Amino acid sequence: MQRLRKNFQILPIGISENGLWNYAHLFDLVERQFPWLLAAAYHLSKENSREKILTAYFRSNGIGGIPETKKLFRWSMINIKITIETLLEQSIILPVQDSEKTKNAYLIKQLLDENGL
Repeated sequence: MQRLRKNFQILPIGISENGLWNYAHLFDLVERQFPWLLAAAYHLSKENSREKILTAYFRSNGIGGIPETKKLFRWSMINIKITIETLLEQSIILPVQDSEKTKNAYLIKQLLDENGL
């Protein structure tokens, strides 16, 4: 059950009054709840998906680093570094090199552009 949830193959769809506490989640297959999802995601490669996810992460936080990314997404270090290098090449993110605390941190370039910096 945990493996299926971790891999986004099932999702909670409701609550049942069963079990020891009269409270249990009801689960269903993702593709039964969202039949269009597989077709929409079919054209995305893993690399492209990681780029979109990491870009959204940086946009929501403004800044982020490799340790936080690894902890949050549980990607391999090589996948994180490749994705960050791609976003750097595309000028989506910029490295932050102000202090030792922000070592290996990156800033979304859109923030600088919107604030005229």
